[in-house]
Amino acid sequence: MSVRPLKEVIIEHFGTTNWSEFSSLFWKGRGKIPDYHGQPEHQLKFKLPYYASEHPLIPSIDEINRVMDENPMHPFNWDIHGNPSGMGRHNVCHIGPCLIKRYGGNHFALVQEVENMLYLEEHSKVRTAKVYAFFSDSKRLYLVTEFLEGKMLHDDFEALDKPTRDIISSKLAEQLQLLRATPSPGYYGRVNGQPFDPEFPGMETNFRNFHGPFYHYDDLLTAMYRGAEVRMALCTRDNFFEEQVKFLTDFKTILGATKDPKPVLTFRDIKGANMIFNSVRDSSGNIVDWTVTLIDWHMLEWLPGWAQAVCIEWHYAQADDPKTLEHMKILLDSLGDDYTKECAFLFDEGRVGYYIC
Repeated sequence: MSVRPLKEVIIEHFGTTNWSEFSSLFWKGRGKIPDYHGQPEHQLKFKLPYYASEHPLIPSIDEINRVMDENPMHPFNWDIHGNPSGMGRHNVCHIGPCLIKRYGGNHFALVQEVENMLYLEEHSKVRTAKVYAFFSDSKRLYLVTEFLEGKMLHDDFEALDKPTRDIISSKLAEQLQLLRATPSPGYYGRVNGQPFDPEFPGMETNFRNFHGPFYHYDDLLTAMYRGAEVRMALCTRDNFFEEQVKFLTDFKTILGATKDPKPVLTFRDIKGANMIFNSVRDSSGNIVDWTVTLIDWHMLEWLPGWAQAVCIEWHYAQADDPKTLEHMKILLDSLGDDYTKECAFLFDEGRVGYYIC
């Protein structure tokens, strides 16, 4: 297919042929995404405040705020990871059997996480923390879930011996298989018949519109292609360079030839910080098994099967240690189909400015 000139792309979405103005409008627009829950087609599948039919004692807002400020859970405190701005600081704490997330403002990602977790509880066999409550005060949103014992995979995985690492990788692979086995509703988008967000990586244009849901694979590819045009325009100035032209030319040919484009639930943010592993012990205290649970569920969508493979490679393929690469191979092998071509195209050739993770 022929590739449009860069200026034709940016004038369609941003009303200008000036690259600097386009770039400025893109980044400003990204920070002003419309309220997802103000969309007329969006229907929450739960009422606020939400409380599960069975739950432990829910801490009061005053207690949550006190513990959150005095004793937050450090793995979620960005300050210790060298972020000088303190972004995301004091947003998670642990009280009794409960894990609490607190976010200020209308934080759509937290609402999406609740929707996704409740959907999985009802429709999937994948392991998740139980959602106990979701409520707000005048300033913040609060999500209360089951507290999961264990460690984050990215903290201790490399210190484990190889047999244990392989077991844990296989347990994670089983969770991905269960997720992908969730009955498909036959569309590409978010759960409960919802569209992709304006800022969904791979479909970003001017952030004015939601994308989908799409009931035909080619419609999904068209939306992704339009996002690819804009993303690549950000990485050049006067016109697309040769590698970008080739990528855009091959986009629908390569992805359109995938063996089975059926929508499957895809956990895009599949980094080690979003996995909790824990030992299972017998009455004598001996380790007899391991469990792995995925956490932070806001980046979950119905996508073609290759998308999970691309996200796995995105998070692990650039590692320079064999332990991580072995972990990646076990995950990729568990997906059931060979997505080598799609991964090579979107991960390797996609370094010209396009990504979906």
